[in-house]
Order: sequence, then C-alpha cells, then structure tokens
Amino acid sequence: MSSENQVYYIQNVGNGWNYRVADGVSRFEVRAGDNLAGDGLTKERSEIASAAKMQAGQTYEISFSVMIEPGAKNTADWMTLVQLQSTFDPGEAGHSPAFALEMVGDKMRIVTRDSAAAISTEANTRYVRHYTDSADVVRGQWYDFKIQIKFDPFGQGHLVVLRDGVQLVDFHGALGFNDLVGAYFKEGVYRESSPETFAADFKGLSIKTISDTVLPQPSSSVALANSVEAALAAPVAPVTPVHAIVSGGAGADTLTSASKTDILHGEAGNDILMAANGAYLLDGGAGVDTVSFKGLTSAMVVDLGVTTAQTTALGSMTFINIENLTGGSGADKLSGDDFANVLDGGIGNDFLYGKAGDDILHGGAGNDLLDGGLGRDTGDWSDITTAIVGNEATGVVNTGDGFIDTVSSIEVWKLGSGSDTLVTKSASTVYAGAGNDNLSDSGAQANTFYGEAGDDRIDGMGGNDFISGGDGNDRLLGGSGNDILIGGAGVDTMDGGGGKDIFQFLARTDLPVGKYETINAFESGIDKLDFSAIDADGKAANGDTAFTLVSQFHGVAGELLVSHPTGANYYYVQLDNNLDHIADATLIVYGPTLVASDFIL
Repeated sequence: MSSENQVYYIQNVGNGWNYRVADGVSRFEVRAGDNLAGDGLTKERSEIASAAKMQAGQTYEISFSVMIEPGAKNTADWMTLVQLQSTFDPGEAGHSPAFALEMVGDKMRIVTRDSAAAISTEANTRYVRHYTDSADVVRGQWYDFKIQIKFDPFGQGHLVVLRDGVQLVDFHGALGFNDLVGAYFKEGVYRESSPETFAADFKGLSIKTISDTVLPQPSSSVALANSVEAALAAPVAPVTPVHAIVSGGAGADTLTSASKTDILHGEAGNDILMAANGAYLLDGGAGVDTVSFKGLTSAMVVDLGVTTAQTTALGSMTFINIENLTGGSGADKLSGDDFANVLDGGIGNDFLYGKAGDDILHGGAGNDLLDGGLGRDTGDWSDITTAIVGNEATGVVNTGDGFIDTVSSIEVWKLGSGSDTLVTKSASTVYAGAGNDNLSDSGAQANTFYGEAGDDRIDGMGGNDFISGGDGNDRLLGGSGNDILIGGAGVDTMDGGGGKDIFQFLARTDLPVGKYETINAFESGIDKLDFSAIDADGKAANGDTAFTLVSQFHGVAGELLVSHPTGANYYYVQLDNNLDHIADATLIVYGPTLVASDFIL
C-alpha cells in the first residue's frame, strides 16, 4: 500500500469552505450546522478517506503534517483529526476507529481500540488512551507526525508515534479489530456538533509498508505513563465513501469526472475539468481553469458568481476557482463572475452572460444570446468561415451558417474568415479576420478597426478613430474625426475626411514596390504623413534614423523624395530602397499643397 496514486473519498455537506486543496495543502473546515445526511444533527464533519485497505500483521508507516488554524477554542465533546477506521463485518453495528488522533479542547490525544471477537461490540471492545498533551497546541504551527503501526487484535500489535521527532507512544499489544477487511486512513475534522468554526490543514501525507516498527532513536523524548485503559468511548459512526477525488498537479492538466459524486481538484496550472458526467465539487485551484460540459446533451445552468452548491441538470455541483465555462449541445445558460471569464456555449441555443470583468463570449453553433454585462467584453466569431452580417444597434448577428445571434454589451468584435459586414454603434474594437470585409460605424464614437487579411473597406464615420487595413488592398475612410489611418501591406487607398488626421506608415512594405498607394483629400497644415516608425537607413547599429526630404535622389539611404508634377492636383512621395536613384515605391497624395511641416519623420 502506498499513498501515491491513491483514490480518496470525501464526506461533507458541500459548502465551499468545507474542503479545499491548494499548493499541496488540504484544508478542512466545519461550521455549526455542517451536519451530513445520515449523521443526524449531533455530528459535523469534513473528511477524506483512502479507498485502499490495510492488512492485519503488516507494518505501515504514516507521515503527515497538521496545523490547527487560529480561531475560537474547540469546545466539542469529541473530535478526531486522523483515524484508521475499521471496515465493519456483516452483523456488526459499527464502532469507533482502531486508531485516532483526537482533539480534547485544544490538546491532542492519541487513542486505540481493539477486539479479538469475530463480531465486535461495545462490550467486548477495549479503549486505550496512550497520550494526551499537557498544554494546548500552538495554533498556526505545523506539527510533523510519523506513525508506525501493525494491527493485530490477538496481542502482537505495535504502535510508535513521533511528533516533531519526539516519541509520544511506543505500545506493544492487542491493536485493532478481528475484521474480514482491514482499516483505512482518514484525515480531516469530525466532531460532536459545536458552535465554533474549526479548521485544520494537512500536507505531506505518505503511507507505505515497512518491514518492522524499529525507528531511529529520537533526539529527545518525554516520559510516558503506562497506557491507560478506560471505558469504551461513544461509538464514532463509520464513513461510507461517496466522493472519488481526482487531483492534478502543477502543470496544465485535463481531469475527467466519472460520476456525479466525483471531486476534481485542478491545483496549480491552467486546467480543464471535464464534467459531462457530473461532479460534486470542481475546484480549479491556481491558474486559469475551465470546466467543460462538452459531450453533454442536457441544458446546463451554471453561475460562476455562486461558490455554494448549485442545482444543475447533473445534480448538485459546486464551482470554486473556475474562470471559464464550455457548454455541451444543450441550451445552456452560462454566467461569469466579477472577473475575466471565457464563456463558450458549444452547440445549442445558449445564453452567455459575462457580468462584470472583461469577458470573452463565444456562442458556437446555435442561435445564441451574448450579453457581456459590465467591463469591456469580446464577442468571438473567429471560427466562422461563412459571411457574417452584424449590426450592433439592432443587436443581431447573422452568422451566415444558418444561425442568428443576439448580442448586447459587446465592445470587442472578432469576426471570421468570410467576407463579413459589421456596423458598430458604441466605441468598439473590431478584428475583421480574413476575407474582404466591410466595417463601419453608425455614430460618432471613437472606434478601433483592424481589417487584417483581405481587401477591406473600413469607414470610421464620426469620432476619433484608429483604422488599420492590414494585409490586402484596403480602402480606409476616416470620417469627420481626428483619425489615425494605417494602410498596411497591399495597395491601399486612404481618405481622412474632416478633422486632423494622421496617415501612419510602419514599415517600408506599407508602400508596395511598383505600385501606387493613394491618399485622397489631404489637408496641408491639418493632416500629417507619419514615417517616424521606419528606420530610414535600415541600419540597426546606428539606431533609429529619420528620413530626409529631398527633391531628387542622391543614392543615399534614408531619402524621401517629394515632387509635384506641373499642373497636377497631387504630390508624389517616393522611396529609393536599392539606392539606384530610381523610385521603387510611390505614395500619391491628393491635395493642393504638401509642405515639409506636413511630415513626421
């Protein structure tokens, strides 16, 4: 038997505070009223139990660290932190554990029980109290335990307990029960009902078999009284394992639930918790974690803003430290929380509600409703290859593949690879994707448009807009505001319209060789031609050099030739890339005047 790759089960009432794993520490908390069904109203618990069973006559070494968190003093009549609980035989009414680390007030106590009878009862079971602290434990301090134990109810048992290297128990004699199946390990908090909140943390659990119970001599020891026999304590109810625990590690894990009673702990890393089979508790831990219902046909209703148990189509489920949700093929309703969430509806007619935070909403296949809520939220249609037609004012997005989405409170739009059309209304950011797209604004808001690939037409209308054509032969219209226009690669035509506009060139490739880039209606003294992002001589060693305006080429790097054909209503702005005195790239600027102050070099 080893503690590695073990399956553990949990019992608690499912409140968010009852059990959590983070950074290798398991935290158990019980509060007044945490009464598990079957325990009645007199007991409260949050525990995990190993599925593996111990064998009589085999010696085991159990190591762990435990810390009692600061808080109100324990007033429970009884409490256990660690148990080696017996597996009851047919005909037995149940009994307390064969070994227990208990709390008496704020003192630790170690007890055992034994019975050689085939059917153990209260009358034939012996209770032995081996050790009790003389002073309260220090709350917030870790205590390191090493336990070596061999169960033998016929007198050959052996128990050695060290805490922080100090030997507390060295017992030889009858130990455990005459059961058909051996005991199993449990840790957590199990107590008689009590008004105060109590929390204990555990880490470093190791369970392994060893050859005998000979321990290295401790560096110090305490005087031990002889083991004390006493009347049998009140029986502690047995644990029926109901929750399988699946835990990840520090990496990006994919954990899959097998049943509605499973518990998934992602721990560190950006994890995916597959929950199409249901789950009792899903705790992403650190990182950006996703719960996915992919493959599920039932309609799921999940709200990440709720950290207590939620009633879903798969039963009661609790979501903790989950940032993202992915739906199945049902009509799902997925809601985020106050932070940045990614909500993916999957297949089906879904409702996605981002609430607060900068969220990303992806409806998927189906007629979906996307409501970003507060924050700057993104509607994502980037996987669609058909032509999308959207209008923010009406809130309708025809995805072109037979579905129509309804949207509200979307500030960032990611379109697909088809030739899309979108009319915005608010101050939006649009990523057009591939395709020959048509983007425009219906109001006077400050928009940001990225044409990306394709031959795009982008009209900023009113407002101070930022417009980038990207690849392709684009037509960019600034409108009436103070706009920034970037043609990008391709043969582009730009018109700033009214306002103080800036035409930016970020690379030499923004002026294609052998082609004519065009700027219409340039207003000298108002608009600007900005070449400052380009290193004029292309030599990184001497830093970023500025262009020099010339009236003829001299075969020198960094020259920008400006000329005005006689009688024409335009100017040429040209580059000599290969320094052969011949223009390689030409920008045509239409306007009555072009002077040096119109340039940003």
